[in-house]
Amino acid sequence: MSAGRIYPDLNEHKGTYADIPKPDAENCSKPGSDKTTEGGAGAGAGAGAGGAGGESQLAPYANPKPVPANSKFGETKEQMECAEKILAENLDTSIDAEWEVHSFGIVDVYTVVVNGSILPTEAAHLLPDALDLFVPSCVLQLDLRQDAATTSGFDLTEQLHMDSPVVLQYAMSIPAQLLVLVNYCIDNFLWLAAGVFWCTITCGWGRWWRNIKVLRPFTGGPSLYLHFPDCVAAAAGMIFRQGLFEFMRSFPMMFILNPWVKYWVIANPFLFDFSDKLRFITQIGQKMNDMPLEGIDENFRKCISNCKHLEKNREILDSKFFCPHYPFPPPGRQWAVGMQYASRITTFVHTTHLRGEVGNAFVLSTSCHVPEYRVMLWHNNPFHIYTGYVEASITHGRPSQQHKQYGGEHPMWLVNGRNYLGAHRKVNFSIGWIDVFFDEFIPHFQHFIRGNVRGWEEADEHLKADPGRGYEGELMEAGQAGGPARASENAGQS
Repeated sequence: MSAGRIYPDLNEHKGTYADIPKPDAENCSKPGSDKTTEGGAGAGAGAGAGGAGGESQLAPYANPKPVPANSKFGETKEQMECAEKILAENLDTSIDAEWEVHSFGIVDVYTVVVNGSILPTEAAHLLPDALDLFVPSCVLQLDLRQDAATTSGFDLTEQLHMDSPVVLQYAMSIPAQLLVLVNYCIDNFLWLAAGVFWCTITCGWGRWWRNIKVLRPFTGGPSLYLHFPDCVAAAAGMIFRQGLFEFMRSFPMMFILNPWVKYWVIANPFLFDFSDKLRFITQIGQKMNDMPLEGIDENFRKCISNCKHLEKNREILDSKFFCPHYPFPPPGRQWAVGMQYASRITTFVHTTHLRGEVGNAFVLSTSCHVPEYRVMLWHNNPFHIYTGYVEASITHGRPSQQHKQYGGEHPMWLVNGRNYLGAHRKVNFSIGWIDVFFDEFIPHFQHFIRGNVRGWEEADEHLKADPGRGYEGELMEAGQAGGPARASENAGQS
């Protein structure tokens, strides 16, 4: 489906990206050029576009109220009431909020002991899981190759309902489904037994009850299993981007590792104290206000939502250490299941497209200039390692990072304790670690956008010059205290 149909308010090119003429190398790097590189539009998305080219043709975003919830956006009443409370806090969403992190303690020791006792046996399930998933993934790749004539305008979600391709995927994956179900039931029993034991010996049932109230807004998300066609569409797009064997390197791990990281190490209500609030972190890329705003917006969504890409763009995406894919939703709703890929881990997510046919969805960030996505990390989704509320948009940077106008922003409101393993930046998969991870990824994401708008030579130069350290890292480099979040984290180690 074309982006023009889903986003009728934009003055976009209505054909496929393959129809747009390639620029010459000279015009490709000129500020405000209305030329385009392979696979993308520059100011061709609207003559005299924002940034270097003049006034933007993007209409101002009318942000609705968070309540009542709209099921077409994949929302629940409790989720949006939580968003309304966060909005009332008047948080500066252009920098991280303070979050004290404790030193390595007895609760971390217990977490490691339980992990070390059980996870090695979990690894025995990895090979059967991979074998069960390999054949369905091969068939999915063949389905993609049969549609090779269709490039970036291809929308797999619209074509995949419970028709023959999806039924075939469902039937072939039944052995993997059964293995994952049995493993997940055993894991739940182990988490419950180990959690109840700790909660009892530490007299922590009051803490557990407070934590349950923090988790409640994130426990009613749409079922992944009941949206199996969405999962197939997301996996197909990721296979096309990464290639089958690279995809299979981390896809089976999702069903074994992710639930343990999510429910035992990060958002464990039995062990940790969530302090009645969500941890806020954000990552904002360097400024892109030398490019047309429409070009940034179009290629922002093209990078993430198009199932297929021309070869140059596919190679660029494949080379990145992280790759999100949030397919365009089918008619009648404005959310869909998406995927995230990294070399060690793959995840399923629920993604709301903030602008679309249904209307405007609520935007929680106060530093957002052009809204793009809301990524819900539901607690009842065992295949993402975090729990919380995330957005991805184009920022104006106010009030604290105005020098990064039109950069990509990625604000995250996540469930987190204060314990070392779940919160410190130096621990893999912790909430502090993911803050650093996306600070390092956003320059690569913006490299894709700039390459499509201004050409790859200029994009390579910007990527090489980008420090990729985020707000706190920049303060550290300038010799300041390191920002509120970093300073609090260091204080927790004294």
